[in-house]
Amino acid sequence: MLPDLMNSVHAIIHPDQAQKPKSLMERVLEGLQMGQPEIEKYNKFKRFRLWALFLPIIMWMSQGTKNISAIFCEVEGAQGALGFSRSSLYDKLASPLIEWCGLAHAIMMSVAKLLLKLHPGDEGFLVLDDSNIERDRAKKCELGSNKLFDHNTRRWHRGFCLIQIGVAISNLFVPVAFKLYGTAKDEYRIEVRRNVDMRTTAGKHRKEATVSKPELVLEMLRYLSSTVCAGLTILCDSWFTSPSFIASAKALGYGVIGLHKENRTKYYTFDGRAICVADEARKIKEAIKAGHKFGSIAKSIPVYIVYHQTRIKGKLIFAKNWRHDGSAVKKPYVAILTTRLDMTDEEVRQAYRRRWRIEQGFRILKSWFGLISGNSAQLFETNIALVSLAHIRYALLIACKVMLFSQHTLNQVRKILVKESIYQQPIADIADGMKRTADNIQEAVVAADDGLHKDISQIIAKSPDIPDEAKSALTEKLTRASHQQMRIMTKAMLRAIALGFKSPIHSTAIDMVTNLLVRGNVTLPATFREPLNQESDSCG
Repeated sequence: MLPDLMNSVHAIIHPDQAQKPKSLMERVLEGLQMGQPEIEKYNKFKRFRLWALFLPIIMWMSQGTKNISAIFCEVEGAQGALGFSRSSLYDKLASPLIEWCGLAHAIMMSVAKLLLKLHPGDEGFLVLDDSNIERDRAKKCELGSNKLFDHNTRRWHRGFCLIQIGVAISNLFVPVAFKLYGTAKDEYRIEVRRNVDMRTTAGKHRKEATVSKPELVLEMLRYLSSTVCAGLTILCDSWFTSPSFIASAKALGYGVIGLHKENRTKYYTFDGRAICVADEARKIKEAIKAGHKFGSIAKSIPVYIVYHQTRIKGKLIFAKNWRHDGSAVKKPYVAILTTRLDMTDEEVRQAYRRRWRIEQGFRILKSWFGLISGNSAQLFETNIALVSLAHIRYALLIACKVMLFSQHTLNQVRKILVKESIYQQPIADIADGMKRTADNIQEAVVAADDGLHKDISQIIAKSPDIPDEAKSALTEKLTRASHQQMRIMTKAMLRAIALGFKSPIHSTAIDMVTNLLVRGNVTLPATFREPLNQESDSCG
């Protein structure tokens, strides 16, 4: 029986040498063909395994921890459980030898391929938009902008602009490309604190953060034109809808459906008549005031979209505002400009409604995955890595829903991931394992040390992160354990608890157990000094 005992204890103390069941994230990464060999391709360190850092961080952050700082600040014993410190982690995040952005793009593209493959009958769309990442307290956040305008709050902020392109298909949305943009104006740019070789990937990212936003968007579309996203239709808001952008997108093989501002821009119909967007919108409003009732489409006008020597056929559609519920609104009908002449006017209107998926994606990135909160990094490479990790977590969440929990909502899948990871097993399974190990110890040894037993019982009873089932199992079997076997058992249980729960054993209990293992005795602090005859407290 003793060899079985030592094998079970060895499996707990050295979990990397035992065959462990794969977590949900590991199964999803394997399904996406993004296992350890594929992850290591984005690591240029010779003596460092990116997989040993990437997988634990993704597991911890999938448990509901919004940012990396919270792992080490809020979770006690995280450094021992993860195997690296916060400073070591931030060194790897800021290193130009790890392509975090490339890794994120590879994982997101794998999820997009999966979605397009699972929905062959549904047309996918590329959704383009940007969102502000406010860093008002970061005065030294390099390459950030000192003047970042928020159109919702009508206020100026300090921070970055996140430009994102994603695939919307069926009722799902997954990002496929993103860029962190500062500003193209030198007077508004925060100073550079680090010299980087501009020939490297890090130098490329820094250069992209200082170019104009339209140029950066076209660079992203050129990258996507060589992937599975080639030829899809772009959905964008009125900021991007312009003749120059439409002509550039058409040259890359994309169709465009975009909201158009009610300005004085002129287009020409197929019969040569010039029309103004603002005048056509005013005519519709006057007709509504006069009592005329329109349907979902008020007017559709075939027009030429002219940019320099390029002339593209399109349609200017005045569609009913989907936010209009019958009450008085400023814009009961909105102008939509499209190059998809093969789609009906109602299909164009319904397709443009999918653009809202990217707004929901921004909300998830910011509220669930801490895209804004808790980020105090100053180096631009660190900010790129943190944004990449947030996109990786979002893409893997979508993959979990598609591959494992298709009938669940995203929030339900997120809660499942909180309960399941490589560092968290069900409490009942851990308690059963502790009981089996304690049974083996009881059968293998008969000697007992009453004083040591009482000290360990106090430690177990006063450790807040040990479940009651485990406390009962430990204190019940300790009476028949010898001095040496109790050391082995305590070390094994401590290792199991540290690996088993999101918040490992309390630091005070860790100190006491360390003293027990080193010197063979333990001194209880004042908060633990209670009469040892109170068996009800010591037994948990």
